[in-house]
Amino acid sequence: TLYKEMWQSGAKELREHGVKPMVYELFNEPTYEDDTPLADKLFEKFAASIPADAPSAARKVARIKFNERLFARGMKRGKEALREVDPEARTCFQPLGIGFGFVNPLLANETTDIVMTPTGGGGPYEVLACLAIAGNRPIVDGETYLGATRSYHRAAILQEYARGINGFYYFK
Repeated sequence: TLYKEMWQSGAKELREHGVKPMVYELFNEPTYEDDTPLADKLFEKFAASIPADAPSAARKVARIKFNERLFARGMKRGKEALREVDPEARTCFQPLGIGFGFVNPLLANETTDIVMTPTGGGGPYEVLACLAIAGNRPIVDGETYLGATRSYHRAAILQEYARGINGFYYFK
């Protein structure tokens, strides 16, 4: 409910001021681990199929997968909440990295309109993963830090283009 109120109030304020965002970033470098009593109860149902004699790692992996699914559901609900205010809302999130923080980028991006890379475009593996996840959707580097020279700027822009990234936010 708190996130829904935050996303919707932000969208309402933007619309009131005539701003039409290219995309709403639902989360920036999130990690997700829900250890509330309700989540524990839901996890027990989720993990009921794990045999009692399974290695302890099986429950740990199941908990990671459970959290990944909850985060992906939160992404879907975030988009739905924004669309109540802005019917044309497009969403994304900027990952901490690929496979970090109990966030599965494939599941989390199921409902996004734009796929964002980690800061600086990420490493080669992360860029390839984003290209695979994106399909026909645009890929954006949401946090690019550049140096002070013109040649550095040119090189960074060309590198993003060569990697298949469609756009980036430029910080100095």
